Amino acid sequence: MGTESEESFVAGGRQEGTPPTVTGRAMAILGAFSDDRPVMGLQELSRRTGLSVSTTHRLAGELVKWGALARCGEFEYQVGPLILRLAAATPRARLEKNAAPIRPSRAKRSG
Repeated sequence: MGTESEESFVAGGRQEGTPPTVTGRAMAILGAFSDDRPVMGLQELSRRTGLSVSTTHRLAGELVKWGALARCGEFEYQVGPLILRLAAATPRARLEKNAAPIRPSRAKRSG
């Protein structure tokens, strides 16, 4: 019998509760990044996603090739130029870019 601390695995060597599709696994890797964790190593990505280190390494390499991730060292990654370009294409980003800043009117000099 296993203990509560042991992880449960399903077919394909992935942990129970991890995405069953390659697309889902790639999205889990991308979704692991945040303002608090903009750069992560392979081990941390694996831990955060529940994917094996080998799967995380393989998918991260593919995401680097597509520009969705960028390497910041031998085994460290950050969000890549493709994701930044896609983020800039969102309606909110376009609105923020095109909206004129609203500035409070300055008091007229008396005189």
